[in-house]
This record gives sequence, C-alpha cells and structure tokens, in this order.
Amino acid sequence: MRRLSISLLALAILSGRAVSQSTRSASSVHVERTEFNDRAMNIFGVLAQKYKVVIGVSGTLIGSDSRVVNVSLESGTLKDVLDVIVTQDTRFQWQQNSNGSIHVSIKNSPLTLLDITVPVFDAENPKRAEIVDQLSQIPETSTWLRQHECSMEEMFAGPPAREWGQFSVHLKDVPLSSVLDEIAASSRTFFWSAIKYNNRPCAINVKP
Repeated sequence: MRRLSISLLALAILSGRAVSQSTRSASSVHVERTEFNDRAMNIFGVLAQKYKVVIGVSGTLIGSDSRVVNVSLESGTLKDVLDVIVTQDTRFQWQQNSNGSIHVSIKNSPLTLLDITVPVFDAENPKRAEIVDQLSQIPETSTWLRQHECSMEEMFAGPPAREWGQFSVHLKDVPLSSVLDEIAASSRTFFWSAIKYNNRPCAINVKP
C-alpha cells in the first residue's frame, strides 16, 4: 500500500509538471532588445518567425494600410511588444488562444469565416502555393464564400516563408482559424493572415 501511495504521488507530481508546461503562455516569451519602425502587419510576421510563436491576423481593413508603429523596448515579453503595437495602431486587438497561438483581430470588423467549424481537414505534404486552394475547397468554407459572394485569394506580399518543410495535417471539428494555426506551426512559418481589405468586391487575401 505504501509503494502504491508513493507511485500515485509521483504520478501526480509528474502530471502537474506536464500541465504547467503545456499551459505556458506564448505571450510570456522573453524578447530581447526590440526596435521596430514599420507597419503592424509586418511586425507581427517578424515576431512570429523570430520567436517561433504562431500569430494569426484577421479582419476587414478599410482604407490605407500604411500606418507606421514605433516600438522600442530594452527587454520584456512578447505581451509587452504586442501591447505597444495595439496601443499605437488602435485598429488591432490581440488575445491568447486556447491552443497557445496568438490571434490578432481588427476591432469591430471580424471575419466570421475564421469562426466556421471544419468537421475534417486532411492534407498530406501540402505545398505553400496550393494550401489556400485546399482551404477554399473545404465544403464549409466554400459555402461561406458563396453565401457572402466572396473569393479567397493567396497573397505573397512581403518576404517569402523561410521554411516550408514536409508535414501532414489531420484535424476534426475545429475552427478554420485553428486549421491555419496548425499549418503555420507545422510548416514552421509561424504566421498567417486572412484580411479583407475593402467592403466590395469581397476578396479575402490569405497569407500562409
């Protein structure tokens, strides 16, 4: 009985340690000296790649996208950097997602496409140039696009992904945003965006 009690105690300690590690907040990642003078969208992508944290940006952006953000921090956390960005460019807001990724959205302009539930998504070694087409062919995605008279296009603006290795994705009953999170993490690009730049015509530009 004593041996069993010790074993159960050890299991409880190990389980607690595992939970602690798995619930570590991505936004608490330490960042070194940080200097930026750039558009918020560009900064999000650089942060994701540098600190290996999945960051996804979505929403409807009306008007010019040339607003510049100035970030200057000696040290801190990723949360500190994100807070500076959204304080200066108040169009954006951010939150830590339950799966550990960081989701940035445009205030008052949500893109409900990202909230639809995908019953199943399977992709075997997808190519970067093909992934948006695969996403648009998901029946639930296709239905949303048709109902909103919208298209989904791939956007290669900005620097190309540094890495895009072979990987597979097998997901069930998750939001489309989580599919993009998984693709970003597995491809090691760590960043994605789905932005609708104007009201009409409806075109969602996706950067995997």
